[in-house]
Order: sequence, then C-alpha cells, then structure tokens
Amino acid sequence: MKPRSDGKPLVWQKHCIKKREDLGVPTDLRPWSGRPEIKLHGVARQLSTPNFVGELLDLHLMLDNQRFGKELADDPREDLMADIGQDLRYQTQAGPACLLSNSRIYFYVRDRTGAPEENLRMNGWGDDIDMDAVENDTIMDMRRLAGLPVKRRKGKPVAKSTKLRDLAGNGECLPDLASIAIPLVFCLNTDYFAHRLAMCEIPLDDIYSGTLGDKEKKISIPLNATQTDLRALDRALRGEAVDNLDLDDLGLEDLQELSD
Repeated sequence: MKPRSDGKPLVWQKHCIKKREDLGVPTDLRPWSGRPEIKLHGVARQLSTPNFVGELLDLHLMLDNQRFGKELADDPREDLMADIGQDLRYQTQAGPACLLSNSRIYFYVRDRTGAPEENLRMNGWGDDIDMDAVENDTIMDMRRLAGLPVKRRKGKPVAKSTKLRDLAGNGECLPDLASIAIPLVFCLNTDYFAHRLAMCEIPLDDIYSGTLGDKEKKISIPLNATQTDLRALDRALRGEAVDNLDLDDLGLEDLQELSD
C-alpha cells in the first residue's frame, strides 16, 4: 500500500491512530506482527509502509485482549480471527467475522489465512455439497442448449478458489437463515393462523426439477437479450418512457399485462 503523495495519513491510518490513542499505546507497539515466530502464512508480503495488515492484526489483538481484561500484548484467544480484506472500522471488535466476497480470514492461533472451503464451513455448509460445481459455466451451457452462439470469454478463467471465496461471501449464512426460518415455521404452527405449514406441502421435487410454476403465466427473459435490452426493460417496468424497445421482438408481449 503506497502512502499519499502529500504525506497525509490514509483514512484507515487515522482510524488506527485514534484506536491507539484510546488504548494508550505507542505507534511502534507490535504485539503480534512483531513476534519473530509469526510468518503470516497466506498473506501477501507488504514491504512498504504503512503496513495495513500488520497494523490491523496488532490492533485487533489488543482490542480483543482489552475486552477480556487481559494484558494488551497477551496471546490471542484460540478462536480469534480477523478479516485482512476489510478496514478495522468495518469489523466487530472481538466478534465474528462478516464474510464478504473479497474476505480473507486470518486465524491467529494457526498463523495463516483460511482456505475458501473453510469460508463455506463458517457459513454453515458441510461436506455434502459439490464444490466442483462452481467450475460449470451454466450460462454457456444454456446458450448451447438453446442453439445460440457461445461467446468467448476474455482474459484468464477465474480460479476455483476465487469462485468458492465469492460464493461464501455472497451467500447467506445458514445458521442466520435458520434463526429466522425456524421461528417463522413455529409461529405458523401455533394455531393463530387458519392453515398450518407442513414440510410435505412444500413441492421440493418440482423445485429441484425446475417445473414449479409451469401452469402459471410467467416471463422468461431470452438468452440473446443484450445489456441494453435488459436496462430498457428495467426502466420500462419502473414506468419510465423507453424508446426503441419492442417487446414482441424479445418474446415479452405479455410483460406489460403482467406488470400492470
């Protein structure tokens, strides 16, 4: 990370300076990154100053030790982690990490960053999922089935590890989802409502097979729709006037009727 040309501190530096003032510690106190045995496995080496990762890990450790009434330079808790992809301002002090698509979780005790599979584990996924499925190009497969030309991807293909990390960061945490869904089902089954919810009523087979809603009128966006068409459709559905948009050509002649 390069310093500013005018010599002023970066935004994250200002926040770290304020945190150090609150803790009453000097700027050269390095209770974690200064330990000779710490190798920071999986972390890209940053030789320039200011060192974002080192400052983040040092402050995160000191704030966690302060929260538990320990000496600021004490060893970390066994389950302490930090997201080295986020500014310290956006992380819960001494709390769990909030996974984003660019998150890289660092485990203090293991002195390494987590693998993408571990990110999925922390989101509640187990060994019963097919992680190789992220290698499939679903959009291209659909275009081939529809007899449409397959567009060539520019640049290098995205690595599987990157796709898994994005999946974990963009997905819903399963325990969090369960904390909402389970009480909802319980409330529906407390006899306050005329109809009780049963798992046998959920059409899981239809959902898996993709036939759910076949008997209902629905809109299917054609695969050859351009980005310009999609943006025009979005504006049209919001009631804006759109020029040169022919719904019949796109096979969406029922769109206006359904949107009304």
